[in-house]
Amino acid sequence: MNELYGRLLLKKELSAVPIQAILLEGMKEISKTKVRRSRCGKTSEKKEVQLPIGAYYCPYCIQMGRVRSDEKLYHLPPERFPAVSYLSWEGDLTPSQQSISEQLVHLNQKHETILVQAVTGAGKTEMIYQVINETLKRGEAVGLTSPRIDVCLELYRRLKKDFSCPISLLHGEGEAYRRSPLVIATTHQLLRFRHSFDLLILDEVDAFPFPDNDILSFALNQARKPSSTLIYLTATTTHDLERQVKLGHIKKLQLPRRFHGSPLVLPQFFWQSKFYQMIKKQRTTGFPLLIFVPEIRQGKALTQDLVEKF
Repeated sequence: MNELYGRLLLKKELSAVPIQAILLEGMKEISKTKVRRSRCGKTSEKKEVQLPIGAYYCPYCIQMGRVRSDEKLYHLPPERFPAVSYLSWEGDLTPSQQSISEQLVHLNQKHETILVQAVTGAGKTEMIYQVINETLKRGEAVGLTSPRIDVCLELYRRLKKDFSCPISLLHGEGEAYRRSPLVIATTHQLLRFRHSFDLLILDEVDAFPFPDNDILSFALNQARKPSSTLIYLTATTTHDLERQVKLGHIKKLQLPRRFHGSPLVLPQFFWQSKFYQMIKKQRTTGFPLLIFVPEIRQGKALTQDLVEKF
């Protein structure tokens, strides 16, 4: 039964179905011609997803197991964990890191949504230790998630060393879920959680495939408890997050310095009037050429321009 607390699973994913389990429709009819999935939130025309047996299925999250309209999803509300301090890390934070750490603890008590933008190498992981531990000390559940498996593996390696509680690591090639107060998972794995986490932290929010992916955004919000804290961690923010900050929906904390305290090296501006002639000359060398631009849209425009000229 432990495997179902705070989770949303297919019957075939359960070793046994507890009698207390809450059964949810795999998908719901929202009109005469459309259905919406309970697990990923996607909507489709019935005629596009109808099986020969007459039931409907979801093609969008099928890699997590096929959801059908004639089958149920199983759920149990989460239960609290022992209220214990698990943090064993004895390192020191810089004054700037400590300030953000304390602000996270304060904002967590108010169940805010927070964006932490810190330069690469600023020590983002250490800055979230205190807010994680304060949440665990209340017997609450913490989730850390990232679109990237390598980030999840690195987080697991570090937190396993610095926290004494059981930690579950979930990804496509990982081990089976074990109920634990601290979970580290890829964003796709959040599709199997429902109202589970009191604190959910998304690392590398700008990493593929999370941006502009409505399924993963749905999973992120469904995995949280209705009254919970969400923390975004990133070195490079997104237009959507900045818009939410301006609207007052997200609190933003920034750390523009690395742990050693030295400021970032600022780029210098040089006007190159013969840009294309310079590229043409470089291409004769046989060496690869890397061109960096500040924004994706600029990269797309430059790519199209170079394709036309070269």
